[in-house]
Amino acid sequence: MTNEQTEIEGNDDTPPGSMPEERTNLFRELLEELDETPTELALRLRRLGDYRSKAAIMRSIQRMSAGDTAVSGEMLVIAKMLVNQQRLLEYKQAQVDWKRQHDDVWAATIDGFKVRLYRQTTGKWKVDLVFIETDYSPPWQTFPRSLEAAKRKALTCVADGLLDVAELKAGRL
Repeated sequence: MTNEQTEIEGNDDTPPGSMPEERTNLFRELLEELDETPTELALRLRRLGDYRSKAAIMRSIQRMSAGDTAVSGEMLVIAKMLVNQQRLLEYKQAQVDWKRQHDDVWAATIDGFKVRLYRQTTGKWKVDLVFIETDYSPPWQTFPRSLEAAKRKALTCVADGLLDVAELKAGRL
């Protein structure tokens, strides 16, 4: 048996957060920090490679967050990775030079994307971005509830958009 196998198969003490209630509570906390609706998260997971339908993903998220079904270890890892990405992007947020344009429109250039935030009649904000080099515009739409939330969401959209740009350049999208 190799050392790696021993690590995997060996001492299987119960790690923290392994009880179903703990996983559910942690999952809820992570979803709250992500500040995404189940629909937004489902669309994001689809874009990142989840093969299930959007409806199936949303049902899964809703059932896990309600405690109706166990939160899988994989879903906790995904949620933690998305939250960690968001936390890293918060550091970047301080470096973005947002400029107010006409009629409640804010704009910035971030990692090769022209980003615009538009205030909607509902009071929410629309995040719109275009990759300057190719005029590629990711197909998602998101409507955060405040300007600060829209600025945070814009950075997440740029990070996901850079993945799309890489896929386009490789001919896979």
